Amino acid sequence: MGTRGRTRRGCGCDVERIQILTLIGAELLFLLTRSQDLIVLCKSRKQRTPAEKARFDAGLGRSLVLEFLVFVPASALLVLLLSPLVLDHLAVSANRSGVYALLGVMSYGFPFSGLKQIATAMALRTLREFATIAAEPVKAELAKASREEREP
Repeated sequence: MGTRGRTRRGCGCDVERIQILTLIGAELLFLLTRSQDLIVLCKSRKQRTPAEKARFDAGLGRSLVLEFLVFVPASALLVLLLSPLVLDHLAVSANRSGVYALLGVMSYGFPFSGLKQIATAMALRTLREFATIAAEPVKAELAKASREEREP
């Protein structure tokens, strides 16, 4: 049985409507926050700066599509699953549609953006550690070559 006609406990809101409003809020915030990247995609190759060309060539388009179709909806769904913990304790009787659209906006900021920043920071830290480890033998070789050059 689908969700059509089912209502959320104590809300009187159609479950599909809640899900749609939350997803729309998240996707609209995605469009606003990633507008510069979307503009880069719309530019012709001649109009892009070297940095924009590099980002485009590195997969900017695929990244945006993946974020729009997978990560933003997953983030919105996660917030929807967690929302009863908060909303059942709040006396939100005013504009329920606005509350669920706001949940969508919040879902883009967390958990998606937060987790993305954490994953990026971890990847950079790992790369930095790898570069440090890989650089040690090179430094030793350079020091040895430098000593050999000084000795006749």
